[in-house]
Amino acid sequence: MRRTSRIPNQELRQARLRTPSPSEPDRPMSRSELAETVNTWLYEKTRRVFSMSANQIGKYERGENHWPRQYYRDALRAVLHVTTDADLGFRPTRRSTEELLDQRPEEHDTSNPVPVLAPTAEHRAPAARDAWSSPGEVEPIHRRTLLAAVPAVAGLGALTVALGTETTRHELSAAFADASDERAVPGGDCDEWNEIVREYGYRYLATSPADLLGDLNADLRTIQVAVHAARDDAVRRRLCGAASRLAVFQGMVLGDLGDLHQGRRWWRTAVTLSDRCEDRSVMMWVRGRQIVRAQYEQLPVAAVLDLVRRAEPIAATAPLVSWTEFVGGKAQALAMAGRAEEARVTLTDVYRVFEQQPAEVVADSGSLLGWPIDRVRYTESYVYSHLGDLTAADLAQRQAIQAYPPGYRRGPAQIELQRALCLIAAGDGHEGTRHAHQVLTALPAADRNRPVVDLAQRVLRTVPVGERNRPRAVEYRDLLAQIDGPTATAA
Repeated sequence: MRRTSRIPNQELRQARLRTPSPSEPDRPMSRSELAETVNTWLYEKTRRVFSMSANQIGKYERGENHWPRQYYRDALRAVLHVTTDADLGFRPTRRSTEELLDQRPEEHDTSNPVPVLAPTAEHRAPAARDAWSSPGEVEPIHRRTLLAAVPAVAGLGALTVALGTETTRHELSAAFADASDERAVPGGDCDEWNEIVREYGYRYLATSPADLLGDLNADLRTIQVAVHAARDDAVRRRLCGAASRLAVFQGMVLGDLGDLHQGRRWWRTAVTLSDRCEDRSVMMWVRGRQIVRAQYEQLPVAAVLDLVRRAEPIAATAPLVSWTEFVGGKAQALAMAGRAEEARVTLTDVYRVFEQQPAEVVADSGSLLGWPIDRVRYTESYVYSHLGDLTAADLAQRQAIQAYPPGYRRGPAQIELQRALCLIAAGDGHEGTRHAHQVLTALPAADRNRPVVDLAQRVLRTVPVGERNRPRAVEYRDLLAQIDGPTATAA
């Protein structure tokens, strides 16, 4: 088959190299910095989230894509201070190509998220459609990503078996329930669904995301049927509450598997469902988890702070005990934005919320639904590490490591990667990358979830540009490329 030759886009590359780095003005802007600046520019202009990546910039510079979508071209012109697309080497090969590309979503466009497994409109009753839909749900579902992931996890046959097994189990329970009982509807037992959510709280911290995806898909399909069939509004609301928390786990698992595009769609679904359940404690937990995870999933800081802003009116009328995820995520987001005084004040709220937690929640260190002391110490470490308060960060990191339960690996790995950030901030880039390399190589692949990978990438981005070609930094960059694909090589 004849292959089309690729002509490198020197205009774009030279425009990037002419633009100063936002972190080190005496250095040229890196691909990662350009991608982040484009995402921030687009968010400020549209209040929508985009996910331009260093890998995409590399494709443009290598000539693999000569005509990006209009909004990316607009952002690149603005960020790189040029007037025309031609100044960046962007030229459609023919008119039909331009029209075609402007009608199709790019690989990383997340501006119009919709749920992956939501039932199609023609099969939804009005109440179910309201529960599962979100405004602007018009973009066709991209099945390629899901179908690529599921066979790698357990095979489509295994997903079908899991779905059939769960459906049969719920139908069996319904067959023995009183006709007036909510459990007479297959899958309508709200207490059962809350217990399933509790199980995922434990499984998420101890199980690889690949092993969770099939079970989550089966449970989400089953609860959709139950929401549709529920006879009572109160039951439907309770089911929506359970479904919203399952959707949170789905969003996290997809992100852990590297599919941030589909993961963000599930976060939007989780928020919509939590609103339908009208339980402010559930609404706060879902939004808090969204704020925390957004910090590891390539959203601009402004977008994360916008999530905080939108959650605050709900927090004002929600029980203080339900603020756990929200207040920790808010403190971390403020630290990311460099708003030191506000971040420190919010840490005092973290302590206040922790003191309000029931003893069983504090003691539940094996579940994502718990809030033990190690979560507080982690938040302290994150805040102080990003604010550059190295003394306070070191104390929080040592206390966090001591607080984690034996055998738990992901949390300690994240703490040690924050220690690497602090080492680099203290001027020891060699020791920082050496430490991060040691942390990643000691961590089993199944535990390298999205927060771990994102913190590992931050370590590389924190290394001064002039030191990135030193042997230790190159070795660390090569390791990241193996773990997270070619994006790391362009950091």
